[in-house]
Amino acid sequence: MWTRQFSLLQSRGIACGPVFNARDLLVNEHLRHRGFYERVEHQPPIGPRPIIGRPYRLRFRDARIRKQAPRFGEDNRRILRDLLGLNPEQIESLFEAKIVCERPTKPGQSGTLNTEAMLRLRTLTAMDSDYRSKIGLGADNAGKNQAAVAGQAPP
Repeated sequence: MWTRQFSLLQSRGIACGPVFNARDLLVNEHLRHRGFYERVEHQPPIGPRPIIGRPYRLRFRDARIRKQAPRFGEDNRRILRDLLGLNPEQIESLFEAKIVCERPTKPGQSGTLNTEAMLRLRTLTAMDSDYRSKIGLGADNAGKNQAAVAGQAPP
C-alpha cells in the first residue's frame, strides 16, 4: 500500500519515503538480507558490532571491512617510521615532547553505564534491553543472526 502512495507522490516530483532512525536501520530485514551491515570484531570491551559496509559490490573482489579501526595511537610508531621515514631517535623525541602519544592526555570517564538510573533521571529516554539479539549479537540464535548481519547464509 505505502509503495503505491510513494510511487504516486514521487511521480509528481514530491520526495518521500520511509523515515528510519538508527534502530530501525539495524533491524531492517531488507538491509540485513542485502548485506548492508558487515559484522566487525572489536577488542574487548566493545566486541562484535554491525558496521555499514560498502554501497557497491565488485565483480572480482570481495570488498569487505577487513579489520576494526585502529585504537588510539595504535599505528603511531608504524606511520612515523614507515610512512614518514623517521628514525627511532626522532620518534622517541616526539613521544618525550608529548607531541605524539599512545593514550589520550585527558581521558574522560569510561565504564559501564547505569542505564536504569539514566532511565529514571530521564537522561536516557528509551532502551531495547534485547538490542544485542535484535542486531544479531545475542547468545540466542547467534550463528544465524550474526550471519544475517554479515549478509551471509546462516550456518
